[in-house]
Amino acid sequence: MMRRVAQLAQIDRASLWHQLCATEDELIHSRDQRKIEIENLNNEKADLIQRLKESEVANSSLKVDMKNELDRFIREKKELSELRLDVENQLEWIRSEKDEEIRKLSAERRVLQDRLHDAETQLAQLKSRKLDELKRVLKEKNALAERLKGAEASRKRFDEELKRYATETVSREEVRQSLEDEVRRLTQTVGQTEGEKEGEGGKLLDVKLTLMEWRLKCRPASNTSSPWKSPCEKR
Repeated sequence: MMRRVAQLAQIDRASLWHQLCATEDELIHSRDQRKIEIENLNNEKADLIQRLKESEVANSSLKVDMKNELDRFIREKKELSELRLDVENQLEWIRSEKDEEIRKLSAERRVLQDRLHDAETQLAQLKSRKLDELKRVLKEKNALAERLKGAEASRKRFDEELKRYATETVSREEVRQSLEDEVRRLTQTVGQTEGEKEGEGGKLLDVKLTLMEWRLKCRPASNTSSPWKSPCEKR
């Protein structure tokens, strides 16, 4: 029975030994796997560290670039702000000048409109006066034309009367001359004899009557409307 127990113990120890060997092999294999994994991890870590360093360098460079870009942006923003203020000031100045110019032009336009209105009023008044004067001149012209027609008619009548008066004057002048000669002749012979006085007195009376008749014929001509005097009036 002890032998059997020893055999069983031997079998158990052999089994345990095999198990122990298998476990040691697994441990060795696991250890090797761990070493490989650790080496891989170390390699990955080193790679990550290198990449991290490169990233940090790139990040630093990027930060420097961003800082420079930010500084440039700030400078440009400041320059643009100053430019905007300058442009706004110029626009404000131009706007004020334009407003001032518009006010001046508006005032000048109002002055010109007032002057135009005054000129139009004066022109209308002048036209009205000229029209009235033209009407008056036309009226005077028509009156003068009527007077001219009347004067022409009067001149024609006067020419006719003058011709008639000239003809009558020649005949009357001849009669007057002959009568005056007869009067002088009779006057010279008055007083010679009584019989001659009586005869000559009768002739003188005839001469006086003839002269009176001639004067009566001349008198109606002196009462005419002609501006010229008759030959009797001249005499």
